[in-house]
Amino acid sequence: MSGDVNWSSVALLLHADGADGSTTVTDSSSAARTVTVGGNAQLDTAQAKWGASSLLFDGTGDSCTVPYDAALHLSNQDFTIEFWFRGNASNTTRDIICFGNASNQTAWRLRVTSGGYLDFIFTNDAGTSAFCSQSSGQGFSSAHTQFHHVAITRAGTTFRCFVGGALVGSTTSSLIGRASASGPSYRLVIGSDTTLAAGMIGWLDDIRITAGVARYTAAFTPPAAAFPDGPPPSELYALGGSALGRGAALAWSQTVRASGGTALGRGSAYLLLSNIYAAGSTALGAGKALLWGQTITARGTTALGAGKAVARSQYVQVKGGTALGAGKAVLRVPQTITVRGGTALGAAKVRIYNDFTGAVDPAAPLLYVADLITPTGVVRVPISSWQATLQLDQACYGQAVLPAIFELVDPISQATEVIVLRKARLVGGGTVEQIMLRFPVETRSLAQGARNYTATLAGYFDAFPGESNLPESLTRDLQGVRSLTEDSGGVRIRADVDWLLRPGMSARYGATELEVSFINYYVPGNDQFMDIGERA
Repeated sequence: MSGDVNWSSVALLLHADGADGSTTVTDSSSAARTVTVGGNAQLDTAQAKWGASSLLFDGTGDSCTVPYDAALHLSNQDFTIEFWFRGNASNTTRDIICFGNASNQTAWRLRVTSGGYLDFIFTNDAGTSAFCSQSSGQGFSSAHTQFHHVAITRAGTTFRCFVGGALVGSTTSSLIGRASASGPSYRLVIGSDTTLAAGMIGWLDDIRITAGVARYTAAFTPPAAAFPDGPPPSELYALGGSALGRGAALAWSQTVRASGGTALGRGSAYLLLSNIYAAGSTALGAGKALLWGQTITARGTTALGAGKAVARSQYVQVKGGTALGAGKAVLRVPQTITVRGGTALGAAKVRIYNDFTGAVDPAAPLLYVADLITPTGVVRVPISSWQATLQLDQACYGQAVLPAIFELVDPISQATEVIVLRKARLVGGGTVEQIMLRFPVETRSLAQGARNYTATLAGYFDAFPGESNLPESLTRDLQGVRSLTEDSGGVRIRADVDWLLRPGMSARYGATELEVSFINYYVPGNDQFMDIGERA
């Protein structure tokens, strides 16, 4: 599938495409950073790995600089720095890319040494450095006739150096980079050291920095095309044989469209981030259903025969006219949909995993809201904090604190369930909401202050069922890892809250992969993180 599943973490993407001699270099990441070209640095159509050109540097005052941004600092997180490099000459140590100030005080730098090998240096405020140096493989001691893919990654405490996909150097260090490397005096410099006095000689193409993700932790095949300019495609089409026959679709997508011929008439179904719209011409008659719940089962009698559809969702509404006629179906943000058929659908089975996280705008704030389920309907209320424990083998627990509820005392006192949702803006517009927690109201506490009320609602519910036989592609890569603990009790990792991770799924951080037995969420309002673990 084209598109970058880690697109939301891309902090810089320079394709270096343009007219020969041009000094306009465009950042294609969603950040669209300003790139200033200095000296004789320019686009050169004589050499290119992808596209029509690459960036040419002559080693004397040439550079491309990007103003300070925390996403380029890479102080205490996983990261990937990668590009295609073609050297022209090397007889002194020269920087390729670095982050620092004009006094050559760097937080990190990648250079090619006089011996022709890569050397990555990561430095803290005390001046202590971690070195990840190339110890084997292709050197760059003389002119080369081809581009080589170069990548530096950090996963946890391990720094790795790759050339052409081969692991050529690694080191382990818990060092945290310069905390002081912030503000306008610091910047990213490409093609030179931070003094802009001397730099590399040669060409660079397709430069990408990914903050928060170590894309490579073992040998790999270098990319076979230019880096993509966005998340995976927003639409995927899945077609089956005779009325879907034995067709099956596993889709990671923002939008899924399924079309049928015979039993489904010329119906179509669209799965969006927040809705499914289905319209048909036969089969469901004048039926109408308004369904609430985590699991909905629908059975047909005519064209769908003894078919059965199971949807895990927050909300489904189906209206039909004559065989759906002007019918409409709305399904709000499911994580998993499974459809099974009997007669008209044969033995067909379709399972759709809706991973929208690549489309979430990394610059948008993450918000939380709560819905109260009451006998008279659903009431949306503010939420100031929440916490929860989801686990496979013991009862789960949820708690939410609702502020400023003077006008909401009645629905709060009547609420039977609480749904906590995470909300964010999407790249290109629109919003997404995802259920993070749903629990019954077993205890409620109202506290009245001088100006307003605060309510605390809590409850226990059954152990999380998990899901079996999940494909490897659903393993979640943890972001913003703060700590990793391994002892006789098992593995425990503290990280940023994941939109979709649930007990029973797999999670990965660097070389550590675990089957998640429990998740503890802590969202006090001014921070948000989760502890996950695999019990021994």
